Amino acid sequence: MRPLSSFADPAVPLDVWGQPDPATVLGWLPDPVIVIDSELRLTWGNQRAERTFGLTLEEARGSSVIDLIHPDDLVTASASFQSVQDKDLGTTVEIRVRHADGRWIPVESRGWSGMHDPRIRGVVVSLRLIEDRGAWRVTAGDARRQAAVLDHSPSLTLLVDSHSRLEGASRAFTSTLGVDLESSLGRFLTDLVVEQDARPVRQAFETLLLEGGTLSFEATFRAAPDRRPTPFWLTAVNLLDDVDVQAVVISGVEIAGLVEARERLARQATHDPLTGLANRMLLMERLELALEASVGTTARVGLVFCDIDGFKQVNDDYGHHVGDEVLMEIARRIRTVLHPDDTVGRLGGDELVVVAIRDAVHEVEATMATIVDAVERPFTTSAGTVVVHMSAGCAVARQGARSGDLLRRADQAMYAAKRARQTD
Repeated sequence: MRPLSSFADPAVPLDVWGQPDPATVLGWLPDPVIVIDSELRLTWGNQRAERTFGLTLEEARGSSVIDLIHPDDLVTASASFQSVQDKDLGTTVEIRVRHADGRWIPVESRGWSGMHDPRIRGVVVSLRLIEDRGAWRVTAGDARRQAAVLDHSPSLTLLVDSHSRLEGASRAFTSTLGVDLESSLGRFLTDLVVEQDARPVRQAFETLLLEGGTLSFEATFRAAPDRRPTPFWLTAVNLLDDVDVQAVVISGVEIAGLVEARERLARQATHDPLTGLANRMLLMERLELALEASVGTTARVGLVFCDIDGFKQVNDDYGHHVGDEVLMEIARRIRTVLHPDDTVGRLGGDELVVVAIRDAVHEVEATMATIVDAVERPFTTSAGTVVVHMSAGCAVARQGARSGDLLRRADQAMYAAKRARQTD
């Protein structure tokens, strides 16, 4: 090999060196370069890649690149790989890869599609080691530490432009929601949340743009098909005028546990704990809403009052646990024969009430008959077969009817049916 001093010697003709060999130059690039086929298998890597991953080309060829990528970054890496096949040159994404010493190291990855080139038949991926890049900057220590803390924080962090379009996000966006960042960039914030939250999120964002400062609100983000939407408590800061940021910064903490607890408490406050039916408070609330909605229409608001005959005897003969089994099955059967918009509630003990909106009185009466038929079929319980009977009466709201009056009329009709049954 010619000594380095030869380069400075004008007496040495340049043609002595000849043209550099492209394969050799590529092989000794300072950044790792690999080729991945359509099945995500490694087919080639340069010298730097071999040193970074601690594998020789012979060992690595045909192995899955998935084994080299951090599990939390697989969605991002996969999405980037798919997109580069459609647009040739891919977007730079940051992922973590397994180093030869076992550490996960951050790299900037960018791919170029050579799928249709018979000499390559894969995606050429260049990896820039972020540790190397930062080592040359005077401020690298603080900047890298801040970036690492932000990126590995369990909290969600989003950068949004003045039109509410996503410009960037922390790793929690991908790991928590299971969606890739690349396909989400440029989408409106309202498109990233569930439909029912789109309007309040839009209003919150508009308020923040108008008033500035900081604003907190709750929103549930859409997730990958195999995951449930995730609720977050968000705090947004308007930094559009900050020359270093020029974005709205939104940080969020996942509150799925809190939301579930809140919904559970709300359900406990409005539903019967045994049957899951509406309790008296919710039943009367639904009845009031139905009466208000029916004003000026031809809809008939009906109320069916049901009483389980001899239910006390079931508890006495078989025990309360069997009585509970019967009550839960009665609730299930009644829900099965009702319309989705109907409400069935348990007032206590063996009294059940149904709010049914129909087009005519005879349809309310038909609903009542269907409920009785469903309940009087034999029950299979842990103590054997049990048969109960049901007395039911109904009332249909007149113009200007009040909920209390309607409930009383249905109750009276039920007792009339019970007396008639007893005299038969």
